[in-house]
Amino acid sequence: ERELWRIAVENLDSEEQYGWAALAGARVAPGGWRKARAMMHFDRTGELRGTFLINAAQRNKAAQLRLRALTDVASLKDPDTFDRAVDIIGSWPREERRDGVKVMLRALAEKRIGRRDQANAWIWRMAEYTREVHEEYAVQRWPETKRLLGLLVNSAGAAHARNARRLVQAARKQDRRLAAALLAAALAHTPEAEEVLRGARTRMSRKPQALARELLRNFPKRRAKGARRKRKKTVVPEAEAAQAGGSRPAADAGALAIEPDQAGVSGGREAEPSPNGATEQPASAPRPRRGGRRRAGVSANGDGGSGGDGDSEGGVSAKPRRSASASGEDGAADGASAKPRRSVSLQGDRGAAGVASKKRRRSASANGDGGAGDDGDAPKPKRRARAAGAKNGDRASAADAEAEPAGPPAG
Repeated sequence: ERELWRIAVENLDSEEQYGWAALAGARVAPGGWRKARAMMHFDRTGELRGTFLINAAQRNKAAQLRLRALTDVASLKDPDTFDRAVDIIGSWPREERRDGVKVMLRALAEKRIGRRDQANAWIWRMAEYTREVHEEYAVQRWPETKRLLGLLVNSAGAAHARNARRLVQAARKQDRRLAAALLAAALAHTPEAEEVLRGARTRMSRKPQALARELLRNFPKRRAKGARRKRKKTVVPEAEAAQAGGSRPAADAGALAIEPDQAGVSGGREAEPSPNGATEQPASAPRPRRGGRRRAGVSANGDGGSGGDGDSEGGVSAKPRRSASASGEDGAADGASAKPRRSVSLQGDRGAAGVASKKRRRSASANGDGGAGDDGDAPKPKRRARAAGAKNGDRASAADAEAEPAGPPAG
């Protein structure tokens, strides 16, 4: 194998040169095709090259090289070599046979090879190799073709010849391309029917190049190997796309616009004073955070905070804020019995304040007028949000009441 491409072919004898050409055509690889042709540069008659190409088309394992050999055979314009190549195509598989016929028909349509009768014989022989292609085109083009071809195939004897004449008469009424496809798809079983079809084909073959061109058009176009079907993308109208794109930002903007209003409303309700003077917080308001900024809350200035009556009559309010605010002086008279914070009052005696706060944790009643209502048994109140002044005032009054002993009223 290695020595095959190192031989100087021009120095061999005539018989050895033909033997080398036959062996080289069968063994040549796709990468060595040019080199093999260059080694036969001394061939003036083309016989050595024809031997190489015929053996390549018949014996080579590479399908692409077999088709390439047919192309080179057509370029030689040698009738004998061309005729041998047409015979070789008939032994190929179906797909390769179609490709080979296309190559040879294209060569006959582009250039003149051999005599006219030879060209006509080659064309109709290759048309028989690809009969299914022409039948498929004729059936798609004219549905009556299927019935006529069925009658021709399923008949015998005199009826077979009659059906052949009927097919030929129908083909004359059609255009050139369809008529050629009908005659190429017809298959005769008897000598009489064969004679009828041969006469019709000869009359149509006055111009072999035009006939080859018409038959070549019946072959479907082959797709590229790497080509794939592209899926159609759903086209969204511009109006819908703009509406879909603009709806979400609008919704977000609306949500952002609502949040400040809700915050403002809740804030306004949180700081809204009641008619009795106590600060009321709505039940739906969120629980305030324990942030440093919120500890500097709303403090009551001037006229103290809410009195004990306001707390007992107004009901239970929301959980108070744990803020340190300024102490007031005016809310001590009407203090309510709310659970005090665990811090010791800064005013009055610390000891007395501690005793008072311990007693308040044990019972729910208060001393003086600021305790429960008229019923006497008041439930344990929840932590209510009152002004800081009222808180400190209650603590101071309770501490003074516990510290002073009970004595006779002043005269």
